Amino acid sequence: MQIAEYNFYHATLSITLATQIPEAAPSNVLPAATLHEEYSAQVRALLREYKRGLNAYLTYYDVVKIHPAGTSRDVDKEFNQEVTRISFVLGVSLTAAAQIADERLVFAFERNLEKAVRDLFRANGLPDLTIAGDGETLGESFIQIQISMGSASDIALWNVAG
Repeated sequence: MQIAEYNFYHATLSITLATQIPEAAPSNVLPAATLHEEYSAQVRALLREYKRGLNAYLTYYDVVKIHPAGTSRDVDKEFNQEVTRISFVLGVSLTAAAQIADERLVFAFERNLEKAVRDLFRANGLPDLTIAGDGETLGESFIQIQISMGSASDIALWNVAG
């Protein structure tokens, strides 16, 4: 059976990096910088559009666009942490596999994309990764990942099981 379905979605990826200030370990890569700054640089490097690294961890989507959307940086005096929030805008296209898969799996966009980012970061040595809302206890230093879905576009015909 054929149905009309959206096959392109916009999303915002927010990465929060928090590291303890008293343990401001020096960077091994950047002269006169902290490990916090090194982690921030590594996040940006892993999410460069030309790399398309997230696609290796996705079954139902192809990230066809990812670009930086801004950064904020501050100090949380209550927890004595340096905090950087890095945002990216994503363009996500559904693959042919999405047409025949369980809809509950396909349309769990946030969960699937957050897990792909966590898997990409974990595979590249970024520590203490969490997905917002997982209920994990955050350590003193952590990287938190959150996707917010935006609008859909590009209606196409899908072949689905009737």
